[in-house]
Amino acid sequence: MNYKLRMRDLEKACDLPASAIRFYLKMGLLPEPHRPTPNSALYGHDHIDALKALKRIKALAPELPLIQLKRVLELVDQGVEPEVALSLHRAVAQGGSISNHTLTLSELARAADVEPDLVERLIDASILVPLQSGADRLFNEVDLQVVRGLASVISIVPNGVAALSDVADLLRRASAREMEIRNTVSSGLSPDQAALISHQMQEWGNFWHAYLFARLRLQDIARHGLGETLKDSAKTEES
Repeated sequence: MNYKLRMRDLEKACDLPASAIRFYLKMGLLPEPHRPTPNSALYGHDHIDALKALKRIKALAPELPLIQLKRVLELVDQGVEPEVALSLHRAVAQGGSISNHTLTLSELARAADVEPDLVERLIDASILVPLQSGADRLFNEVDLQVVRGLASVISIVPNGVAALSDVADLLRRASAREMEIRNTVSSGLSPDQAALISHQMQEWGNFWHAYLFARLRLQDIARHGLGETLKDSAKTEES
């Protein structure tokens, strides 16, 4: 990580006062800065990411205690969107049983109350992506919540695994295409400039994905009604 940003850069990038940023640092909610001298500090883009995630979480749940805020940020550090991380945290607070540690495939299946074979099928269909691949596949609490949800969906949707695999394939191709665009845009730039462009596109892309999916879903429901939309999906899967 290149630490080249100063406090004023963080203030401008995140629209936060220095006092708030220093408070978050003191509370251990941000990575430690690089200190070239005892009286100076330099920051990187990981600090900007963390601060923007903090702002989004605080806007959604201003009452969240510090210790719970740290837990949500741990999920964000694992690549979970702040809104999803907050939902997962609330599921735990409402009585969900989620491990704080990594899980093996058998542990994941047992915790989700599904057969290991279903987890294997989800992985083979690229619907579930292990936190760590290879011989020693590992999962975390995000995977656990996903498997629980997928098991419910598959139980009511005809040919559920095949249908979800088709969706996963479309998302995978969309991700690959976005990466091609990002590489084209950053081609010829310096490493620092390329990293900044990649960071900006990723941040915008996450927001755009959620926006586009929600709007398209609303259009489908408005056009067909929720019940008809589900029927159409079932007919498509059966054909």
